[in-house]
Parts: sequence; C-alpha cells; structure tokens
Amino acid sequence: MTDYTSIRVTQTAKDAAAESKRDGETWNEYLQRCTDNPPEVREYVEAKNLSERFERIEAMTQEATNAAQSADRKLDNMGGNR
Repeated sequence: MTDYTSIRVTQTAKDAAAESKRDGETWNEYLQRCTDNPPEVREYVEAKNLSERFERIEAMTQEATNAAQSADRKLDNMGGNR
C-alpha cells in the first residue's frame, strides 16, 4: 500500500510547476528531479550611481574624440604624414 500526502501551494506556484514538469513525468518524479537539481541561487547587487558613471564615461569619450580630431587637424595643417 502506498502512503500519500498532500501539500498546499498557491495556484501560481502550481501552474509554474506544471509548465516545468516534463510530459509523462509524475509529480513524484518532478519533485525528486527538482530536489536533486535545485536551481542556482543568484544574488543581485544594487548598481549605485550607474547613470552618473555612464555620463562621466561618455563625457570623457567625447573629450578624447575631440582631442584626437584636433590633433589630426593640426597635423594636416602642418603637412604631416600619417
């Protein structure tokens, strides 16, 4: 005789699990597979002042581009070879 039990989960969790359950897989097999292969835990950290950093990088890039263009113009005016 097989002993059965029941667990309570939200409908949302049950629906998500049903989508992940393979065709022909029993709920017992699905739960065992998830237990044997738990998902990787990912931790996210807050990116502080990220837009501020991007603006500074963009400004420095523009400054470097302007300096390179200015140097090219000076070299062209001097008749230099590149």
